[in-house]
Formats: sequence, C-alpha cells, structure tokens
Amino acid sequence: MILTAAIVCVAVWAQVADEELPRCRKYNVQHPVYSWDHSVWNLVRTSENADDWVDKSNEELRSHIDEVEYRSGDNSKMVRALKVLAQKYGESGEDKYAYKAAVILHRYSEVLKHWGWYDRISKELKPHDYVEPAWGWMMPPRYAGMWTTWHPYDLHYSAPLVLAYDQIYNSGQMEKLGQELGIADMKLHLERELLYYNLSIDDRYPLSYGNTEANRQLGMLTWGQALGDPELVHRAIRFGDGLIKISYFPSGFWHEGSPCYHQMITGRWAIYGMMPQLDAYSDPPGFMDPVDGTRFDNADFRARYRPFLEKAAEAMQKFIWPNGYYAVINDSHWESNTTDRWDCYWSLDEYKPEKSEPTLLTWAGHAILGQGRGDDQVQARLNFGGTYGHDHLDRLNFFIWANGIEMPSETTYGKGKVRSWTAATAGHNTVVIDEQNQFHRSSAAQRKFAPIDEVDVEDFDWARKTVKHGSTLTDGQLRLFDTGGPNGLQVIEVDGHRAYPSNICALYRRTVCMVQSSGSDVYFVDIFRVRGGSTHDWMLHGPLQNEYTIDASVSLQPREGKLHEWIENLKSASTDEQWAVTFTADTGQKLRTIVLGGENTEVIIGDAPAMRREGTAQFLDVRRPGPENIFVAVHEPYTSEPKVQSVKLISLSEGSDMAVGVQIEVAERTDYILSAMDSAGAVKLEGVDFTGHFAYLSRSGSDYSQAYMVDASTLQFGENKLEGVAAYEGKVVRTMGTDMGDETNAFVTDADLPADSRLRGRLLLTEDGDGTTRGFFIQSTTDGPDNTRVVEIDRLPGMTIEDGYIKLQYFPNWGIPGDLEFRIANRCRYPEE
Repeated sequence: MILTAAIVCVAVWAQVADEELPRCRKYNVQHPVYSWDHSVWNLVRTSENADDWVDKSNEELRSHIDEVEYRSGDNSKMVRALKVLAQKYGESGEDKYAYKAAVILHRYSEVLKHWGWYDRISKELKPHDYVEPAWGWMMPPRYAGMWTTWHPYDLHYSAPLVLAYDQIYNSGQMEKLGQELGIADMKLHLERELLYYNLSIDDRYPLSYGNTEANRQLGMLTWGQALGDPELVHRAIRFGDGLIKISYFPSGFWHEGSPCYHQMITGRWAIYGMMPQLDAYSDPPGFMDPVDGTRFDNADFRARYRPFLEKAAEAMQKFIWPNGYYAVINDSHWESNTTDRWDCYWSLDEYKPEKSEPTLLTWAGHAILGQGRGDDQVQARLNFGGTYGHDHLDRLNFFIWANGIEMPSETTYGKGKVRSWTAATAGHNTVVIDEQNQFHRSSAAQRKFAPIDEVDVEDFDWARKTVKHGSTLTDGQLRLFDTGGPNGLQVIEVDGHRAYPSNICALYRRTVCMVQSSGSDVYFVDIFRVRGGSTHDWMLHGPLQNEYTIDASVSLQPREGKLHEWIENLKSASTDEQWAVTFTADTGQKLRTIVLGGENTEVIIGDAPAMRREGTAQFLDVRRPGPENIFVAVHEPYTSEPKVQSVKLISLSEGSDMAVGVQIEVAERTDYILSAMDSAGAVKLEGVDFTGHFAYLSRSGSDYSQAYMVDASTLQFGENKLEGVAAYEGKVVRTMGTDMGDETNAFVTDADLPADSRLRGRLLLTEDGDGTTRGFFIQSTTDGPDNTRVVEIDRLPGMTIEDGYIKLQYFPNWGIPGDLEFRIANRCRYPEE
C-alpha cells in the first residue's frame, strides 16, 4: 500500500463540508470514553479550581476569551478552567459544572476562526488563514501554532476541548445552552464549528515526523477516542508505525543522534501516548479503516509497541556514562542531564551500567571502547555519525570517561551566541582543516531522491524535504573494530573524509586503541591521519563541566590574534620534538597527553567559553601546516601517578604510505602499536616485519610475550611468526530480519564461509553501492539452501536486497543502487588461546 497526498492530504483530512455530518456521527460510540480521572486528563496540567469559575456569569466567562490569538487575555488559561470544570462534573455529577463547561466550549467555537498565528521567527501575528510556501507546500508559518508557539503541540494542549465535550456529553447541559442561544443541535454545532474545525487547523500542516511529533500523535489519539472517531485513531497508529520506520535507526535510536532528543520524543510517546491511552481499544462494530482496510478488536497497543520501546530503551542505555548521565552527543543538554526519568519503557532494572564494555552503534555512528566494573569503569567514545539534524560538526570527536570524570569531555547544547561554538568543529576533540567547520546538513552536497527511495508512509515526501531525511553523505566510514586482543586491547578506526569538501580533504582518518597498563588503568594510542588543505589543527580540551588547568612541557609565549573565532588570550611554542601536556581537574583527576614529534608543530593554548559552565576554559590547539600530517598521541587518565613511563615514535626501516609505529613503556613491559592504512600495509623495524592493517606486540625483557594482529597476513617478531588467512569477502544475496517475520537476523551469501564457530564474534563489515560501511557481529554461520551460507548477526540488518539495489528499511530509507558487499577480516594471537 502506498499512502499519497491523493489519499490523505494536507488541509482536507479533517475538513467537514457544509452538507456533511462530522465523521463521529457515523459511529455509535458510548460517551464518556474517558472517565474524569483517567490519566489522559493530565496531558494539560493546571492549578485552576473549578469552584473559582462555576459561579461566574456566562458573560464573565465569555469575556475571558477573545478573538485575537491564544496568547491574548486568558485564552490559554480558560482551556485549563474548562478542564477542571468538566472533571468536577465527572466527579460530582452536578450539572452546574457541565453547564459552565458548555459555555466555554461555545465561546471557543465563536473565536477560534478569528485567531491569528504567532510566528515566533518573525515575532509577528499572522492572519488566521495566512499561508506561505514551504518546500513546495502551502501552509501556515512553520514555527507557529494556534494554541501554542509550535503547531505539533496544538492538539495536545487543546485536548481539554474534546475531553470536556466527551465528559459532559450525556449531561444535557449542551442542549440546555443550545436552547438558550437558539442553536437547535449544540453538539453538532460544537462538533462542526469547534472540534473538527480545530482538527482541520492542525491538518493545515503535513506530518513531518520530527522530534516534536510524538505530541501530535498523542493529540490524534486523544481526540479520536474522545470524539468517537476511529478513523483518527487509525491515522495516529499509522503515524506511529511510520515514525518508527522513517525517523528511527534499526537499533531503535532516534535519527538525529542526540540522546536528549531520543529521550524526549520516545519518552513522551511511551509515557503519554499509546501506552497509557489505548487500553484494550476496539473499533466500533463493523468499522474498517477506509485508508488501509484494518480494524482493531480489543487491541493491546502496549504489546504492539513494547518491542520497539524496549529496543529504544536499550539503545539509549548505550549512551549512559557510569555515573548515570548520558553522553552529550550532538545537541544534548549538559545542565539538565539526568536519566532518572528516561526509562519510561519499563524494560530496564538499572539506569547506571554496572560495567563498561566495547560497543558499536553502527547506525548512529558511535563507538565505545570500554572495560571495568563499578568505580573502575573506563570508556572512550568516538563519534562519527552524519548530519541528520541537531548535529554538531564533530566527526571523529574523541572523549573519555575514567576515574569518575569525563575528560576530555564533550560539549553541550548551547544557547544564544555561544551555540555556534558548542557545535563548532574546533570546540571538539578532532582535527580542523583550514579553520573551517565540517559540513552541516545544509552546506554539504544534497543527495538526490529517486523512486527507489520512496516509502509507504503518509506525507513522506514532505518529511524528506523538511528534515532532509539523511540526504547528506557526511557519515564516517568504519574501517576496523576489534576488541579481542591481549592486555585488554581494543581498537577502532574510522574514515571521516566526507566531513569536508573533497577539494580540501582527501584523507581524514582516526585510529584509537585502548590497552591496560596495569589493573584497571589504561592508556590510549591515538593516530589521526589527514591529507588536504593548508593548515591542520588537532584540538583537545579538558572536562568542560569542571575548572581545570593545562600544564605543557614546552615554554609558551604570548601570541597575537584569535583562533576559530572563539579562542583568545593565546600562548604558543614551536617544536619538532615530542612534548606533553597535563590536564588537571579541580576535583583532582588528571589526563596526560604525550604528543609525538612532528615538523613545524605549533603548540597553542587559549581561552574560550567553557560551554558547560560560566566563564572560560583552556583549549589546546596543535597546529601544523598541510597538506599532509599524522598526529600521534598517547592519552593516559590517572589520579596519583601515571603508569606510562615513556613513549616514542618508532623509526621504521620500511613502511607503506602513512604507516606508524609507536613504542610505549609501562611497568615491566614494552608495548608496540603498528598501524597501516589497510591489510596491504607494511611496517618494518628492528626484529619485526609486519604486513597488514593493525598489530600489537608486548615484550617483557628481551622476549615477546604477546602478539596480536587484525586484518593482516604476516607478523614476524624474533623467531616467531603469525600468519593470517585472507579476509572472507562476498556479496549478500538476501537479508533476514525478525522485523520481517524471520526467526533470526542474518545475511545470506553464496560466498564460501566456514559453517562452524570460527567466525563467531567477528566483525562483518558491509559496504553498499555509495561506499557506506556498517558493522555487524557474527553469531553463527550455517548452511543454507542452494549452497548458501546463513550468517546470523547480532542486530537487525535494517535493509533488504532488491532487484539491482539495496533498500534501507529504516532511516534514512534510501534505495542504493548496486550490490551489498561484505568483508570479514582475520585476527591472530600469540600465544594462541
């Protein structure tokens, strides 16, 4: 079924023609639908008291409601007075409360058609029937409302109108008022001139499936049931299904990549929406929805949506720090960061994670290197998601949790002028090219939509235009993720070159690995390769929520000017040698970063807004001239004394393009990190010959005690040698998903893969026709029909294989021409486990 504007169209769906009866008149619905004490009445909270209004004259009640707009006089206040009067009637059964509620309803039917739109962008009051073009549609101002400052909230906040009508329906007081005013059928008058008219006002806007739309769905459900209009209930359910399909990733996480907005829309949906409202809902006898032919009989919508809501809760849980706060990714609030209220899905027993472990959120573009339990938890996060709304310009941003603090930290959801700084590339721990911000949603080249991108969701055409629906290719591309190495070794590598224009950026890649130094203590090796542009700034800051200091091992002198529009009071030093800097929080935690030498390095420290608190903080800028650089650093969080004794960049006797070797000395051992660009890379140094992508060696005294390689063919060290088989590669011929009725989530391939446990836990990296990669972990490989292999994976595949293209089943719903290819890299360990 394809829903198009021809079936359900903006501004006509709720319209009632003069010769027609309102839809609710078709169905024999028993009022009141909602009892006076049902939780739905709490949609609009109020401190009004019914007895303060019930003895006022009709003229005085009417005088509080005028024809200007909702902000005028007591227009919005009287909705709350209406609510308590109707509730008091339901509680007491006294007609006087129902009568005064009817007076208010009638007065709103007189004035609503005259109210203007308050446009909060222009700060102007627009006429009631004002429309303007927006992405090919004619509609009222986008950031305006008839009952609020923004239209998605209107049905929510005007709900007392229909709830009061429902509650006093059988009181006889609407009929009494009608006789007094000479209106033959007051109920019909209110249905036509107020209730359905209010719905038609909302319907002047198409469905945008944005982060405020849960309130709109809530409104549809409330109004549909209270009116006795099952068609509106069905529209709300279709809307909810569509919202899951086009606005969430397959993981159940909100597409904007913001824990704050994920919590907002999903929490509202769960708390106020279907979950409490649709208790064993049944359509009127004989009803079949005219749009999709469905009906509901004693439907349990908790059961319908609970699997999604549980998945959404589990996805949110991945963003929670050990202290119970969420990681502030993209536009998320630091100052109101709390998770004691977000688990509204009733699926999690504990908000705070008991342990930290490596996690790949492939669709959201976020990865965690993690270890430890309780107070010993350590996490490093690498963010590489695309620009899908409320985004920060921070691809390959890196930040750490250790010793009970976030350092280096993320930023926050800025306000006012500082908002551009909180989102800026230079405000994050990543690399800036030519002092330019990375692409945002509007500055990047826009992907053109084609027929294969269509989705059978109402108003999808509007949604993809207004929210751009993932139309920019700015995501980072996963290249490596492995967490099975010795000494707690975990490594991730992401290519983020899409973040910048191709004419200034040919390479933009970060490799981060975590290694245990001793006990729960760790260090991180951080390799950032960049090619293109004339100036490269490697940025780093401390815990922006705390006061902190920066102590550098180089002597800094005053420097004139301002950097990145915000950083001033500059001091700098020039060096080609290795140097170090230590961040110390006012609570005592420290982070030492050793930066390995590079030609023409300028070390700059300056002040800029602290973002998470008042005042300024110090920011580190390591500047080098382009066009090509490799920034190599070792970060070590600690409280008393660092465990890393020395670090040096290894001089390679031979090495492939941009290959790197790093030596790290910790207590009683020496570690080596060897990193190349891909599996064909080469690194040679004294006693070691490596061909591959990534390797780790650990030596105690003169003997190598541990060795590990990923996506590699050979590692010769001393008299020992590791040899890896070639990566498994092939094409996916079919996908299987539990969301499509299959028993498991899997990729089906005709490639020759071992049908045993050898590949369990390995990363299967897919690549589609536009070069986008996504990572899945293998659960098992078994024989399938017609000489195929069924590769069971740890999550929904989120896509199907169509005739000549791949179709993404969730946001951004693209159809991508070409095949879905995959690669499973090898890994080898010495000594074997």
